[in-house]
Amino acid sequence: MQVVIVDDDPSTLFITSAVIRRIDDAEPIGMGSPLDALDWLAGNTPDLILIDHVMPDLDGMDVLERIRAQRHLADVPVVMITADTSVKLRVAALESGCTDFLTKPIIVPELLARAQNLLRLRLGQRMMRDQAAVLRSRVEEATAQLRQQAQELVARLARAAEYRDPETGLHIERMACYSRVIAESLGLDPDDCARLAEAAPMHDIGKIGIPDAILLKPGRLTDSEMRDDQF
Repeated sequence: MQVVIVDDDPSTLFITSAVIRRIDDAEPIGMGSPLDALDWLAGNTPDLILIDHVMPDLDGMDVLERIRAQRHLADVPVVMITADTSVKLRVAALESGCTDFLTKPIIVPELLARAQNLLRLRLGQRMMRDQAAVLRSRVEEATAQLRQQAQELVARLARAAEYRDPETGLHIERMACYSRVIAESLGLDPDDCARLAEAAPMHDIGKIGIPDAILLKPGRLTDSEMRDDQF
């Protein structure tokens, strides 16, 4: 897991990096310049960012705001390291998206504990995101299978109707085509057009259950036969 440390003081950068190396699977990436750090962060997504408050060119608040302005860094935990213990600074930093604070001079056990906790949290977030992606993929796959099965069922019913009455089978196919053309002419979404074309054949599919004596009768239907046909 990558931990970016932004501090213009070489000694603090060295000590902080050494502490981070004590965490299993943690890789410290030290940056002495906030501008260099922002350039690197523009194309990378670490698991934790530690930034000093007082630095040349840009201070910690400026760096924090630029970090949070980048979508791929929006949920990366950021810890501000500062000798300023004022409530005003902490409130402003929290409102800008700061996750936690470390007070200078750095207490090594505190740094180690906070970094470990935030990395565990980050790991948990990644695992949940991965699980959500897997579940989403499975749902999409199952939905596609159900849709394919429904399409196959409608096609089979249409063929069954055509077997009993060729005109009914052709009528079902024509209705599907007409439905798509009308939907497209109305400017509906392509997915909606496809769904209408898939559902249209069902409007007359009930004829499959009508007895041949009624369905294929050349003359006028009796009242009783008409009721059966309407049913």
